[in-house]
Amino acid sequence: SCYETLEQVNQCIEEEETKTTGGNLTTPLDVVVKECNRRAAELFSSILDKKDKADRIRNALNVIDRFRFLFGLPDSIDKNIANKAYDIVLNDYKKAKSLFADTQVRVFQQVMEGVNSKIAGFTAQLEERLLETKCPLNEKKQLLKYLVEFKGTSTNDPAWENLETQQRQIIDFLREDKRSFKNRVQEFVEREKNLQKMKLAGRSNHSENSISPLVNQFVDELCDRVTLSLSDYWALCQTYLEGSLLPEIKKKPILQHQDSFLSPPSTPGSTTPAGNRFEDHTEDIRGLIMEVIKLFTGIITQYCIDKDFQFNLPNHSKDSQQALYLMNKGQPAWAAATVKRVRICTEQLLSMGIPHECVAASVELVTVMRRICVRCLFKSTEQNITELHVRENWQLSQERGHTALPIHFQNTVLGLLSTVREVMEDIRFTRGTDAALVKEIQTMFCSVVVAFADCLKMLTDVGDDKKESHDTTVSSTLDEHAANTTAEERLVLVLGNCRHTMLVIIPILLETFKSHGYIKGSDDEIENKSIERYSGLERSIFDKYVNSKESFLFGDIEQFLQPRSFPWAECNPPSSVNIYVQELALKLVMAQSELHNIEAELLRRIIGHLLEKVTHRVCGMIAGIEKISKNGSLQARLDLESCLLLFRGNMNGKCRRLVQETIDGLPSEDITPEDLAELAILLERFKTHNQILVSCLDYSPKTDKSFSPEVPLTERGSLLNASLRVPDRAP
Repeated sequence: SCYETLEQVNQCIEEEETKTTGGNLTTPLDVVVKECNRRAAELFSSILDKKDKADRIRNALNVIDRFRFLFGLPDSIDKNIANKAYDIVLNDYKKAKSLFADTQVRVFQQVMEGVNSKIAGFTAQLEERLLETKCPLNEKKQLLKYLVEFKGTSTNDPAWENLETQQRQIIDFLREDKRSFKNRVQEFVEREKNLQKMKLAGRSNHSENSISPLVNQFVDELCDRVTLSLSDYWALCQTYLEGSLLPEIKKKPILQHQDSFLSPPSTPGSTTPAGNRFEDHTEDIRGLIMEVIKLFTGIITQYCIDKDFQFNLPNHSKDSQQALYLMNKGQPAWAAATVKRVRICTEQLLSMGIPHECVAASVELVTVMRRICVRCLFKSTEQNITELHVRENWQLSQERGHTALPIHFQNTVLGLLSTVREVMEDIRFTRGTDAALVKEIQTMFCSVVVAFADCLKMLTDVGDDKKESHDTTVSSTLDEHAANTTAEERLVLVLGNCRHTMLVIIPILLETFKSHGYIKGSDDEIENKSIERYSGLERSIFDKYVNSKESFLFGDIEQFLQPRSFPWAECNPPSSVNIYVQELALKLVMAQSELHNIEAELLRRIIGHLLEKVTHRVCGMIAGIEKISKNGSLQARLDLESCLLLFRGNMNGKCRRLVQETIDGLPSEDITPEDLAELAILLERFKTHNQILVSCLDYSPKTDKSFSPEVPLTERGSLLNASLRVPDRAP
């Protein structure tokens, strides 16, 4: 080797120094060697430096090549995140952590710090994406799994933390909706104030005057918010409780039924940390759901039911300023729509599988709103029915016998029952009905049915003359046809309406009411009360009409039958029937013409009642004549016989007996058979000359076409006047 050679040279030199004299031979050699070394360094130093650098580069490349996965991981993470290849990111990150989590190499530590920073940013993006309302449910479930995988479960529970965050976000959304609605209400109030000022100044007559549509819109938005938010949130909670977010845990069956919500299946000896977390957060999840639903129901209660809240609307009463204004009179349609929307929202929550105890607040809210709304509907409808009299136009309907008012009443009540049926519709997935409310509905329905009788009663209070009728509330809305009707004609129409309502409308309404399930079995209480009320009203109208006709029928008769008007004691032999009989018959025909449009049974009843009064009055006055001659007795006999002839079709047996008794009671001592034969000739002549009048008073709707409803009333009067021979009064 080189060392051995130098060692040999050194020995040779030492041997030479011992043999010769003249100095140290190594000194010049040392100088020569150093010079050689210097020149060698000058020649080869750059080459050696390059060699060392190449060695370092080669070593670095070997390290990079060996650990190129770690050094390329940051760029790979960015690329895969951009491509949404989250599985690759997760696998690479897990691999890097397993290899370099505990490394002491500074370079590796720096790379891992960068990787952890990027993963932290990525998990923050996942959390933001999970809070987005438009994020699909399946994507949320997958993102939540990634979040659990990236964050790990050694020190905390990232899935549970995210569920809590999402619940707080739902709460914030509801509160933001509430603040937004307050602003809209304030804008509405300011707008109403400005409109009121303009109205007072005469520059505008417009006024919105109702905040109910705004409240209804707010409730609709709030229900949409709750159902959409809780739909995904509850599904995520179920996924969390299943344990499917943690692959290492045995999955638990999804809990759909409320009874199994608090009793998840478990196997002894198989409890894991995640399983403990499942048990711990079951009650917590129920609390989170209940908090959202209670806030939701609280907001609706405040703005729709709470009597302590006021909208402070201008020019409104204290009652209408309250939030109950939505459920107050004049707003039944909006109230029903609001109740229906909240009920549908509650059904949607229950259909998601949320336990009943969590949705109990919403179910109770629907029950309270339903009660208020039903009362509002019946109260408003009852008021509307009472005010139906302003819609009376006194024109007969196509069916005859009544006007269109009973049809309006029927349609109003049927519309009410249809709306109430929607409001009272049971919430699906719940059991039982509100028996107390059903009983209350029966009472309110009876009041609504009877309310139309009050409406008809108001129509009977119209005055007898047109001037008086124009001063009433009813006649202020009458059209030209109604202004030309008389008080008696209106009474007849009201009587027909009352009878049609009692015989036709009420059975239809009761059948519909029963079909909706509000009456069980053979409960006839409502029917009995209704029939009793309308029967009493019918009797009242009947008596009022008959009394109004008494003065019309007896106006001239009483004066004519007085001794000072007709000389019963000194009259000539009878030559014809007295004029008062014909006038009485004609007035009865006129009364009958007013009744021709109502049913025949009621017509015969009224005419018969009038004839009974007429018979008693005429017979009583004739029987009360103190002095009557033979000719007077014959005249009275002829008059009474003509009454029997004219009124035989509508006169009952009692009236006939009374007339016959009156005839038998007349003086007959001087009357001969020839006198009676002359009376028979006069009676037959009267019958022949007044055949149309006799036919009219013997009116039968099935056989007599001259008095059918198709013949105008004016034509009937002309026909009677042309055919009726009215002789001069007897002296």
